[in-house]
Amino acid sequence: MISGACKYKNIAVLDLTHGGAIIARKLSELGYNVHAVDVYNTEDDDTLSNLKINNISTYKKPFPVDYLDLLITPIHLDPEYPMLKQAIAKNVDIATHHWIVGKILSDDKRLEDKTIIEVTGTRAKTSTSSLLADILSRKLDVVLHSSRGVEYWKEGLPETIYDGLSITPGNILQVMDRSFSEKLNPDAYIFEVSLGGTGIADFNIITTLEQDYKIAKENRWASSAKTQMINYAKSGSKLLINTDTKGLINHSAKKFNSIFEFNDGKYPDSQGDLNLILDNNDIIIRLPNETISINTGYSYDIESYTTAIAAAVSTAYNIGVELSVIKKTLVEFSGLQGRMREQTFNNCILIDNSNSGTDVTSADKSLDYALDKKCSGKVVMVMGEESAQVCEGLSLKKTYDFVNLRSSDIDQLILVGDRLHNIKLKDAYHTSTLDEGLKVAFEIVNSSHVSDNLIISNVKCFR
Repeated sequence: MISGACKYKNIAVLDLTHGGAIIARKLSELGYNVHAVDVYNTEDDDTLSNLKINNISTYKKPFPVDYLDLLITPIHLDPEYPMLKQAIAKNVDIATHHWIVGKILSDDKRLEDKTIIEVTGTRAKTSTSSLLADILSRKLDVVLHSSRGVEYWKEGLPETIYDGLSITPGNILQVMDRSFSEKLNPDAYIFEVSLGGTGIADFNIITTLEQDYKIAKENRWASSAKTQMINYAKSGSKLLINTDTKGLINHSAKKFNSIFEFNDGKYPDSQGDLNLILDNNDIIIRLPNETISINTGYSYDIESYTTAIAAAVSTAYNIGVELSVIKKTLVEFSGLQGRMREQTFNNCILIDNSNSGTDVTSADKSLDYALDKKCSGKVVMVMGEESAQVCEGLSLKKTYDFVNLRSSDIDQLILVGDRLHNIKLKDAYHTSTLDEGLKVAFEIVNSSHVSDNLIISNVKCFR
């Protein structure tokens, strides 16, 4: 049984799509009587059969909660879901996926000598996690789980363990088991976590709460879920937050060993313990009693990385990494695939901003950034989604409004994804995948008579 959850016997886990199946299996292994509910009706018969083999009862539809001791629900679930409403009405205890994962791992003796870092926020989670892994790996062996997959970092180089594992909290259990079964034995784990933290971290990072959005059938702001990291955090851990979130610090913050605020330069009047300043191609990072200055050329939009740089440097500094190591890593950093990275080809520049968190707002920014290049050739934009299940699907209305508003800036539009076939625009191409869209884009610019064309890639996908 789990410390802090010994009083429970009969537990229902809602939502097998977003990590619930993993949570259900782990709870069954720990001796609980588990019921697993496929809320979104997305799991195949094999998945459900495997759960049954593990003595887990499975359901496609809601069932009465009368005999349950605990209902475990994803934080984004529609509050009108019948079992959730019943549990509230009948005073059945309710916990989130995040909470139960934290409780399960808090008893795991294998983690006693490991440094654990969790990263959440409305944006810049993946870039923060990856840059931090790069910095720390110059001194430590690191397992990183982010939207890019699971990587083992050593001496500044990543090795992909596996791709396609989403950042839902339940998958942390899978990453832990996999890393130990493969005898990776890292010094540190970095977890990018969707919609909050689990409470297992020694270092809790909230990158920013800018560009907030609604979850739970539009009934809740994502920021309110993400800030549960503060409530769940273990006593004695450290909190690292953007100065744009300082209003969230309340009595719960007394549990922290320290709170370190970083200013990513977007609000110059809001001073933090770390302050980042951009001066053309110079990055100036002011720390307590220390300053880092870097002058270099960038193969990415530096303004899109200021939050990641500020958050990652703040964390590395608090862990005790030497400033010389931090500076060397920043000089060598060349951006991440699909995150405002710029690539030059024979006849075009590609602005690659296709990732799991991209949206219409970032498409607008990508286009503005590309147009600043002042190329004389064609401007081709590849936009859409490979899967509506990547976080939140693109808003069709916002996409339609965007392409109509910016049509004069785009010579050729390529829309990716089945849902975007509903957007009927004259002369727009439609493809199913990002790769197909990019193939069409390169065919278009290759037929151009000039050499300085632009391709902007802004597709929601796992990368």
